[in-house]
Amino acid sequence: MKTSTPSNSNHTGETSRKDIHLRVTERIVADLEKGVRPWVKPWNVEHTAGKITRPLRHNGTPYSGINILMLWSAAVDGGYAEEELVAELGAAFLCADLELALHPREDHAAYIAHWLKVLQNDKRAIFRAAAHAQRAADHLHKLQPSIDEAA
Repeated sequence: MKTSTPSNSNHTGETSRKDIHLRVTERIVADLEKGVRPWVKPWNVEHTAGKITRPLRHNGTPYSGINILMLWSAAVDGGYAEEELVAELGAAFLCADLELALHPREDHAAYIAHWLKVLQNDKRAIFRAAAHAQRAADHLHKLQPSIDEAA
């Protein structure tokens, strides 16, 4: 009996889309494994050796009590890591749009291992994160008054 292997492509170009997802994800994973966030170069991991930091709110205020444990726990199952990746990319997009320098904080380095795990387990994760980040950045831009309204 002759067996056949299923084709990896179809008439809609599904293979090329899968290949691009895989190629982009692999490139980003390789950069992250080197300690480099591809959207913020250069990056240095010297400051994070052995440090444990409390999760911080958007305004820099540390979380307290059970919130710390819940956030640390969430960061270990990676579901939170993808959200943080969205936030990180969104910040990079907004800084680029506003021509601001993006200055990574020391506590952000702790997320890299979690981002790596997410990206290594799901080749489409970076695409979802970038799409969510772009939607968030677009939403924030729409909240800004127009030039006519500001004047």
